[in-house]
Amino acid sequence: KARDDSSFSMKNSADLDFSINVQKNTTTSKDKIRQIFDNISLNVISFLEKHRGVTDVKFFERPPITDNQIMDWEKKNYPCKLPKDYKSFLFISDGFVLKWHMKYNREVLPLGNMSLSPLQSLKAIKFGDKSDSNKIAF
Repeated sequence: KARDDSSFSMKNSADLDFSINVQKNTTTSKDKIRQIFDNISLNVISFLEKHRGVTDVKFFERPPITDNQIMDWEKKNYPCKLPKDYKSFLFISDGFVLKWHMKYNREVLPLGNMSLSPLQSLKAIKFGDKSDSNKIAF
């Protein structure tokens, strides 16, 4: 079932344009999201689409976030800092969900789900004793 959340848009990965030369913050940011995710995940989307029995590979994207949202999160969770590569991804998409299904006995059944949570859902976690101020975001 598709979500009613308007900030989520369901995309069938077969419908995405995979062009490499995409400008940041354009209407084709979904292209960058898939390209980046495919690169960091060892081409999992491409693998799933080509895998026998796997069907209905869908990519749910979120709108990008702003510098101010990152600064607000880091201020709220000080001294925790987000990694640069994660910040770069957030400027393209504030998380994502990838789902895929399988065909079995003429039925399409849910098989897998991968996701990266939106920034607002990340919580800083304290480690160590009360005098230790180390924090980590994940």
